Order: sequence, then C-alpha cells, then structure tokens
Amino acid sequence: MSGAVAFVTGVGGNIGSVVAGRLAREGWRVRGLVRGGVGWADLATRQDVEASRSELKGEMAELRAELKGEMAELRGEVHSLLPRLVTANIASMIGVAGLVFAVASFAR
Repeated sequence: MSGAVAFVTGVGGNIGSVVAGRLAREGWRVRGLVRGGVGWADLATRQDVEASRSELKGEMAELRAELKGEMAELRGEVHSLLPRLVTANIASMIGVAGLVFAVASFAR
C-alpha cells in the first residue's frame, strides 16, 4: 500500500508495535501514538514508525470538567422549569379528567 498512511494507537505496546511493523513492511507509512513514556525508548530506534507521545489523562480531565459544568447548567435549567412543567401537567390531567366526565355523562 505504497504512500498510504496508517495511524496506530498504542504503538509502544505489544500489539500496537506488531501491527505497526507489519503495516510498515507492507509499504504503509506508519504514524503512531504512544501514551506517556510507554515503549518510547524502543520506538526511538525504529525507522519505520513516526511516533508521537501524548498524555490523554489531562485532556480527559478537561473534557470531564467541561461536561460536568454543562450538566450542572442543564440541571439548573431543568429545576427552574419544573414548577411550570408540573403546573402544565396538572392542567392537562384536569382537562383529561373533565373530558372523561363529560363523555361519561353523555353515555348515560
């Protein structure tokens, strides 16, 4: 597969390094991602893989914090709408009950 690029995650590990080597032997240009320092020393000597280090924990923590903030904001919006939703639901139930009674009185 001459000229094609393959991106392999975990290229510093057991399976990732084998996959990267096989792809390189088959003509792929291999780019890999290594978590932290795992396998980085081994990759430094390889010519068939362009590797980059990344620490995903920081990025995941940022995303988690952002999501937590958005959930709190959404929770606040829902709580502010609850009284109106309950009132609308009660009005709807009263309307349905009135309709049922009206139909029942016509049926007699």
